[in-house]
Amino acid sequence: MKAFLARPIEGDWPYVWIDATYLKVRQPGRIVSVAVTIAVGVNSEGRREVLSIAVGSSGAEVFWTDLLRSIARRGLRGGEARRLRPP
Repeated sequence: MKAFLARPIEGDWPYVWIDATYLKVRQPGRIVSVAVTIAVGVNSEGRREVLSIAVGSSGAEVFWTDLLRSIARRGLRGGEARRLRPP
């Protein structure tokens, strides 16, 4: 999984969707809610691919920012940021 999440993102990705869902997970002595976020992109050839998956304690702005920066560092380019729905 680490290799998958660290692989370079090559080429242009004009469409990227990012969304989160919340799941209950067991931690020592309790059950907590975590945000599972997935980024899916469509490249300029029309191929769809999962670009990233992240798990965090919440869907706070810092979590989204870290996810976006991580895929940008891996080479994501070719698209424009758009907010499709309010948080």
